[in-house]
Amino acid sequence: MKTSFSLNENQRLRPQIPADQATRQPKFGAALTTATKHANVLVRNENPILIDERTWPDAPPPLPADRWDDEVDKALAGLVSDEQRDPEKVSNLIGTLARHPKLARPYLRYSFYLLYSSTLPDRVRELAILRVAHQTGSEYEWAQHVNLGRQVGLTDDEIDAVTRGEAGDDFERAVLIAADELLEKYNLSDATWSALSERLEERQLMDLMFTIGSYAALAMAFNTFGVELDKET
Repeated sequence: MKTSFSLNENQRLRPQIPADQATRQPKFGAALTTATKHANVLVRNENPILIDERTWPDAPPPLPADRWDDEVDKALAGLVSDEQRDPEKVSNLIGTLARHPKLARPYLRYSFYLLYSSTLPDRVRELAILRVAHQTGSEYEWAQHVNLGRQVGLTDDEIDAVTRGEAGDDFERAVLIAADELLEKYNLSDATWSALSERLEERQLMDLMFTIGSYAALAMAFNTFGVELDKET
């Protein structure tokens, strides 16, 4: 059973899930309720698993302002804006990563390469990430990349089509299929590789594989940690 996403009249993400799966306790404690009511079911299993038994011994993400220290500031320096280094204004993604400064810095460098510097066309990158977000049931990732997708020219109709595995041409359809195959089989079929190779050269193909894999891992983290949507999302 999969969580499905749609855009309402305010163009915000609204997952459609059965009512009997709409409540659960977050793993970071009782303070997290909104996102965990929607996104944190292991949706790729035939029988979804609600993992509400485990709790984290610490406060929920993002890292509380009184625990931001020089180590956190150093980890983020030169990588994010001054606003994203302000614990009162930081996104929930950065605030969560701030809990682990040694992980945050190298991860953000890698992530920013995939997002801003890879060889992939922006449109291809966002289609792939949106498909990963949908297939993994990651509400946070989906919401972020709905916005980024629009910025690179995707229409709302095209974004909605991603949830159905539909695209404007055979190549973009192959991008979505690539995400599906990698998430399910951890490999690409010869037919999908061939279809992608018609427009993507070697380095672009490599970047696509790493983009899909990396955003799948990020979705796992978002879902497991119960990361809530940012207030402005």
